Parts: sequence; structure tokens; C-alpha cells
Amino acid sequence: MINMAVSLIIGFIYTPLVLRFLGKSEYGIYTLANSLISYLAILDLGFGNTLVRYTARARAEGKEEKNIYGLFLIFYTLISAVALIIGSVIYFKLGAFFKTSFSGEEITILRSVFVVLLINTIIAFPTSVFSAIIRSYEKFVFINTLNLLQNVFRHVVTLIVLFFGCKSLSIAVIALLSTIIMAVINIYFCFKKLKIKIGFKRFEKEFYTEVFMFSFFILINIIVDQLYANTDNIILGKVCGSAAVAIYGIGVTFQTYFVQFSTAISGVFLPHITKLSVLKSGKAQMSDLFIRVGRIQFQVLSFILTGFLVFGRQFIRLWAGQGFHDAYYIALFVMVPALIPLSQNIGISVLQALNKHSVRSIMYFVIAILNVLISIPLAMKYGGVGAAMGTAVGNVLGQILFMNWFYFKKIGLDIPKYWRQIIMISIKTIPIALIFMIVNFVVPLQGWNGLLLKGILGVAISTPYYYFVVFNEYEKSLVGNTIGKVVRR
Repeated sequence: MINMAVSLIIGFIYTPLVLRFLGKSEYGIYTLANSLISYLAILDLGFGNTLVRYTARARAEGKEEKNIYGLFLIFYTLISAVALIIGSVIYFKLGAFFKTSFSGEEITILRSVFVVLLINTIIAFPTSVFSAIIRSYEKFVFINTLNLLQNVFRHVVTLIVLFFGCKSLSIAVIALLSTIIMAVINIYFCFKKLKIKIGFKRFEKEFYTEVFMFSFFILINIIVDQLYANTDNIILGKVCGSAAVAIYGIGVTFQTYFVQFSTAISGVFLPHITKLSVLKSGKAQMSDLFIRVGRIQFQVLSFILTGFLVFGRQFIRLWAGQGFHDAYYIALFVMVPALIPLSQNIGISVLQALNKHSVRSIMYFVIAILNVLISIPLAMKYGGVGAAMGTAVGNVLGQILFMNWFYFKKIGLDIPKYWRQIIMISIKTIPIALIFMIVNFVVPLQGWNGLLLKGILGVAISTPYYYFVVFNEYEKSLVGNTIGKVVRR
């Protein structure tokens, strides 16, 4: 929760400052370079989570895990070599691929940033073994604290160098230095504190088969994530140019925060209520769990979405500056269809507990490919808004229609009851939107002060309505218990 809060605060402060220091064009170039390099993350093949799993299992069984470390170190070293080869090919093809939409200077900047990020990736692959080892030892306080410090360090130093006139290449160099520092600390911790050893003994053929089979569906999820997160940027860079990438990046930023809120809510409930013992107690209990948590997630997310719908245009104008009008519509196109699947996050845990997650992974892969095919012509005609429309269509078909059918027909969850609950909440939430719209109309102040006053008034007026009208008894008791704990502390 602390990491998420810090990330949100840093994001809201960092993004507009970087945008102003770099300008729309170079910000778009840096965003595109990150999208291109992110595709090399597919080479991870899901080995990170696999290493954690097999290390934890070996320790639980009292077996030596040093040969597992050696095996995955070899894997990741080979992956780094492959990344170097693929990255080199991409580097030499950048000019030809973007020559119709980028100027010669923009391509030079793109290549420079890409090279530094490529080196960063090549170093990150083999050294990620040590962070995975730390996770397998459940040293979460250490790893989370280190990630928090890295996050703050990287962003603060970046703003300092940008203030003195440096550009996007300096951001990539700082990211590289940050990765190296993290790697050194993790390696030191593993050898000096955890006292690990690394061996290179060969395993039986069956073990390799088991490892690759376990990693396969994780790999599919990685591919899907990359297709959803980065393909639109590459399409826009090809057909529209760097400015369109910058605008799209700003719009999608809000969807990223949207997802983080949903994940944070799941993180509060999942450790307590998704135990296998609960899931084994019957379909009725599973459906009750699904609906209870889904209601809470939907209410929080719809409240945020309603506020963004009314105040988002003004916020983007103040936050990102002029010229980002389309970012508002891009954000809405990716956030609105995400409202349902994000409120059904607990369904993923249900699928994993029942060993049915492979179907979801395969379906998401198909929908991700469809999303790319739809987004290309829409981006050519409508720019960033068109790319967001393509993503929206994919989300509706896959994450809403297919997954709700699957949850209902194949898993046995009471999806009709879930939708009855969601529709009633949506109807009861309409006055919230009206309250926000009235406040936005009545308060004449502009600028940050005016926006802040509108937000405070809107929340202050609508919160009692939400508590007494929208919340059910369980949700009211949850709020009461939470407030009681805070008061007692």
C-alpha cells in the first residue's frame, strides 16, 4: 500500500514536469522507446515466478536449491544474449520503420534512448535471479523497501538533471544506473545475508519439462500484457508520429492508476477470503465471495470514474498542459470497459484455485491479437482516440462478454446475481454524477484551487449519500470497523 501511494504521488508530480522539460515530441519518443524495449520482457518466459515457486518448494522439502539458482542463471544469461541480438536488429530497423512519421533528429534520439534501455534490459535479466531468490525467502520488507527507495531515487535524480537541461537520454541513463545499483545490493544480500550458493548440476529431463510447462501460461500472460500495454504506442508512432504517442501515453496513465486502485482493494481482501478451504465449501460461497468483493471494487472504481468524467478534462488541461485534449477521451475509452473486469479481479484467484486459469490466458491472447488488428485501421483514421477505441472493443469482447459467460457456465458463479447488484449500484450512483456536475457548474473558480474546491465539495456532499443509500449492511459495517480501528490506534 505504501509503495502504491508513493507511486501515485510521484506519478502525478513527475509526469507533468517531465512533459514540460522534454516537450510533447521528445516525451513521445521516450514513451515509444520504452514500449519497444518492453517487448523484450517477453523473453523472460515467466521464469521469474517459476524460480520463486521451485525455490520455495525445495526449501520446504529440505532440498538444496543451489542448482536451481544455477539453472535459472544460465537461462537468463542465454535470454540476455537473445535480447542483445533482437535488440540490435530492432535498432538498425528503427530508421526504416518510422521514417514516414519521424524526422531524422527524432529517429536519432529514439536510437540513442533505445540503446541505453537495451543495455539496461540485458543487465536486468540475469540479475533478476537474485531479486527472485529474495522473494522466495519471503524477505518482502527488504525487497519492498528497496523498490521504494529505487523508485524515489530514480525519479528525484531524473527531475534534477532535467532541471539542468538534460533530455530523454539522461532519463534512460539514470534508469540504467538505478538497475545496476539494485543488482549490486540484491547480489550482496543474497550472498552475505541469505548465504546462498550457486551450483550447476544437471537435472533430469522431467524437471525441465515441468519447469517449461509451469512457465508457459505465465508467458502467455506476459505476451498479452505487452500487447495491451505497448502495441498502441508503436502503432501510433508508425502512423501518427511522436506527439500522438505522448498524448496517448498521458491518457493511458489514468487507466494505470485505475488498475492500481483495484489491485490495492484486492490485496486487502484476498489474503483473508480466498483460501482454498473457502473455495471448497461450495459454489454458493464462491459466488458470495465474488459478489461481495466485486461490489466494493465496483463502488470505489465507479466513484473515481464518475469524478474523472466530470472533472477529468479540466484536470488534464492543468496537469499536462495545452494540446492534450484527446487524452481525456483516450482515458475514458480504456477506463470505462475496464470497470467490470477490475471489479471481478477476485475471479482470477477462483480460477487459479480451481486450476482453470489456462483458459483465461489463451482467451486473453486471442483477444489481444484481435485488439491489435482492430486498432491499426482505427488509429490511422482517428489517431490515439482510435487506438483506444480498439482496446475498448477488445476489452468488451474478452474481459466482459467471454469471461462472464465462462464464470457462469464453466465455473458456476452466480453472474446474473452479480449483474443485478451492479445495475442497482449504477442506478443509485447516477445522483453522484449529478452532484459532481452541479458542483462543477456552481463553483466558478478555475485553476488548481478551483478544481481542488470542487473535488472536496463533491466528495463531502456525495459521501453521506453513498453510505446511506448505496452501501449494504455488510459494507456499512466494514466502514465502521475500519474507522474504529483507526480511532483506537
